[in-house]
Amino acid sequence: MKHAFVAWILAFAAAAAIAQPANAPDLGYAPAAEFFQLPAGVNFGAVSGVAINSKGNIFVLNRGNQRIQVFDADGGFVTEWPLFGTPAGLYIGAEPYVYLANGHHGQLIKLDMNGGIVGMTGKVGKASGEFGEAHYLAIGAHGEIYVADTLNWRVQKYVKK
Repeated sequence: MKHAFVAWILAFAAAAAIAQPANAPDLGYAPAAEFFQLPAGVNFGAVSGVAINSKGNIFVLNRGNQRIQVFDADGGFVTEWPLFGTPAGLYIGAEPYVYLANGHHGQLIKLDMNGGIVGMTGKVGKASGEFGEAHYLAIGAHGEIYVADTLNWRVQKYVKK
């Protein structure tokens, strides 16, 4: 068992070394330590998305605790919105809306800026409009929505009715 673990670690380290360019320039950024001011006893948990609106508010999607935590531009806690399912992807579209890919529940959800559901579509499955896992989303220049479905190995495009 010990030898198998050591072999796994060595294989992982070798793969990581191969995957990284040797002479990549420094990105030019450094972490801002202790930026977010979470309420006492609260943590981020399993974060699966971050988005920023035009006012600089930061929306942190917490998949494990099923919530979106909202912070001001200085990292101060503002509020949190309870969610359901397995939220995965987060996108701030044309305000005042937040879009959410609801993972294994196979849903695309549109929220207002108070966390209220404005609209929802999708279900679990393999047909058009269905998802194995709605994982990430992006919105195009004309309002079309692209949703990455990790379990069905595809991207679906939604257009306005």
